Amino acid sequence: MKRTLALAMMLSVAGCSASDDSAVAVSVIGGQPRLLDPSRWTLDAPAEVLTSALAQGLVAFDAGGQVEPALAERWIVTDDGLSAIFRIRRTRWADGKPVTAQEVAQSLKAALSPRSRNPLRPALLNVTEILAMTEHVIELRLARPQPSLLNLLAQPEMAVLRLGVGSGPYLVHRRNENSVVLRPALPDKATEEATSEDLLRKSERHVRGERAGLAIARYGEGDVSLVLGGTFDNLHLARAARVSNAQFRRDPASGLFGLTMSRKAKALSSIEVRRALAMAIDRRSILRRFNVDNWQGRAALLPTPIESAADPALPDWVVLERGERLSLARAAIIAAMGGEDRELVLRVAMPDGPGGRLLFAQLAADWQRIGVRALRVAPKGEADIHLIDRVAAYGSAFWYFQQVGCTAGIQCSTEADAAVREAYLETDPQRRAAAIARADSALVSAQTFIPIAAPLRWSLVAPRLQGYRESPVAIHPLNRLMRPAR
Repeated sequence: MKRTLALAMMLSVAGCSASDDSAVAVSVIGGQPRLLDPSRWTLDAPAEVLTSALAQGLVAFDAGGQVEPALAERWIVTDDGLSAIFRIRRTRWADGKPVTAQEVAQSLKAALSPRSRNPLRPALLNVTEILAMTEHVIELRLARPQPSLLNLLAQPEMAVLRLGVGSGPYLVHRRNENSVVLRPALPDKATEEATSEDLLRKSERHVRGERAGLAIARYGEGDVSLVLGGTFDNLHLARAARVSNAQFRRDPASGLFGLTMSRKAKALSSIEVRRALAMAIDRRSILRRFNVDNWQGRAALLPTPIESAADPALPDWVVLERGERLSLARAAIIAAMGGEDRELVLRVAMPDGPGGRLLFAQLAADWQRIGVRALRVAPKGEADIHLIDRVAAYGSAFWYFQQVGCTAGIQCSTEADAAVREAYLETDPQRRAAAIARADSALVSAQTFIPIAAPLRWSLVAPRLQGYRESPVAIHPLNRLMRPAR
């Protein structure tokens, strides 16, 4: 009886309720949900959800975006910040074999190896050694303190895998034609006698990956309780479905939503042309077209004075009236065209959904005013300008610097990169903050990135679904959700 009660409590934490009568069904906008190795493959939204559910990292994000234990049941960071020691809890891989610190270390080393395609690898170059100290203790040694370490390790891209399988918190129970059914990974002490099939059934998570329109329609029919993976590109499909404001939930996510420029575009190597494009954009009109409460335009690279001694740097043209901006921008384009009144033609890569089409139409209209003709191409097509729509992986100025620096393979400023390196190498806190402010100013002055707004991430949440919270990291763990009683 005690074991049955303990199991019921464990399943409740995993997401079930004693009064549930069905599993939680989730649709994630994107492709089919798959468990992928982030060191080899890029994770779309369904892959992020499924990988997080099947292959936890050392730590994870809770529903509110705070770091909590996952594979590691506890940890300490030394006073000098140069060592992080994690105790691995006793658990098993999906194939039933015990998890060891050696296997965890091997997975993390693979993620950070020079051959890895893991997008977080550049942010974790401070990690110099990964050591299995005992069977259940692992140590990460760092070249310098990294306050963002735990937030990085909690990202889906830092899932810990062994031979392509993870350790939960869920296991695949079965695969249907269009969905994956998950059940909680049970502790060793959960005997067959204590394991109630009814409890397990109610604790299931049914995860689909599908087109936005189908996911929203399924939500409208009541077939799923939650839709994840909403972006600016599919926002208008949710609006067309007339979902109530209470069910439309926007994450307070920080990151980048704006334009980068290809190194191959010779015209865009000119700072005057880049500034002209940035000045001409009518951000207020863009936001009005999308009509999302509290979604604000942005002309700065940094959203707040992250680690900086100054407020986020702004380009000098922000103090000008729109008419004056357009006049200066038009003059810059004419000068770039050798003084001739002819169009500068630029190819702009945009998503294929209604949001991408709407954003492109506004940009094309704005740039036409200054003598630039924009041609829309597919997201992965050969283009001069690309949209970047990315949630920050951790709250550091260096995440933003990295996205728009020369290592990103885009139009960049070597002078700005030098300022960023100076800031990165500085160890004194006050001088470091001052160096970050200088690096921010240098990047904004170079205008190699054209900000538009913060990234937009939204979900549809059934009124009676419990455990969902808006998250600053736009990650929503399945084990925090509870199906309400009918």
